[in-house]
Amino acid sequence: MLFVLRTFAATLFVASFLAPMLYADVASIEISERRLIENGRNFGDTGSYEEIVGMITFALDPAYPMNQVIVGLDRASRNEQGMVEATASLLMLTPADPRRGNGVELVDIANRWRGRLGAFGFNRGGAWPCADGFLMGEGYTVVLVGWEFDAHSGRPIWLDVPSVGGVPVGGLGFAAVRDTASWIKYGPEAPVTVEHTLSFGFSQGGRFLRTFLYLGFNTDESGRQVFDGVIPHIAGASRLDLNQPGADPVSLGMFDATSFPFADAALRDPVTGVVDGTLGNDRARDRQLYIFYTNTGIECWGGGRVASLVHSTPDGTEDVTLPDNVRLYFLVGTQHGPETFPPPPPGNGQEMETPPITGGPCGRC
Repeated sequence: MLFVLRTFAATLFVASFLAPMLYADVASIEISERRLIENGRNFGDTGSYEEIVGMITFALDPAYPMNQVIVGLDRASRNEQGMVEATASLLMLTPADPRRGNGVELVDIANRWRGRLGAFGFNRGGAWPCADGFLMGEGYTVVLVGWEFDAHSGRPIWLDVPSVGGVPVGGLGFAAVRDTASWIKYGPEAPVTVEHTLSFGFSQGGRFLRTFLYLGFNTDESGRQVFDGVIPHIAGASRLDLNQPGADPVSLGMFDATSFPFADAALRDPVTGVVDGTLGNDRARDRQLYIFYTNTGIECWGGGRVASLVHSTPDGTEDVTLPDNVRLYFLVGTQHGPETFPPPPPGNGQEMETPPITGGPCGRC
């Protein structure tokens, strides 16, 4: 995975800060804490890092074409300006001296309402978040923003959205990630300047990214590209139940790749005759990006995630050629989530499960 990330990357102190309509759909930022991490520990040429903690509030125009894909947005309550508001937690780890960063924003899609943080697994061994400091030594700015409406404010990463008829407008989670990433990439008020924006999500987070791209959220409201590349890790061919009435992001539907399309290219569904693709649709087609799909045997043959459909026809009878901007990796000899070390006795099979190769807080996915 470190090879994948390296290749992928190649292709104030204040109690609070408020500003009206900072950038695009970002209405305000409130910073509650800003501090040097690990007592100013030096991470190679990058130097020390600071942690920025706060909240970010969005104000979305329901009439804007790029927002109309959000189910229920047109019926949600509005502020005096006619906008629909949502507020999310915000966490950033960035070089204390912005000039010493690598100019890359890495948006980590938090896994589940527990707020598990996935990209920090690239920091091997030791305690969260830094461990051996791989990401910091490379100069990344790591960003987490709440996207899951059923994660309340008592959790590390949360999102507060309006409801329609007692049903949350869950699709606002996609807009929260879009607008936060875009604000940091393009907004002059952002605390760091970046040239490229990447995202990593594992399991549920990987399914989030696949759905994010399919629905066209990689284009911001100014028509610009949000992410230059993403890694949907151990997501298989599945997407996420988030943008519909009664959505349940942690439902058992996550184990089934039952929602066409599966591959990135536009293909014909043999059942309905519909032609569609994760990237091959009118919402996503103009904002192509680099994608690294990484899956284990579990996503290919177990749990119903059917990873092979990412690179095959919908009926599974033949392979299709991946787009030039897409790569797919099969992680041999691993499973969906790493076991403890030393590994326990064999459980569901005759072999012991694979212990973790990194020190991140993956846990069960």
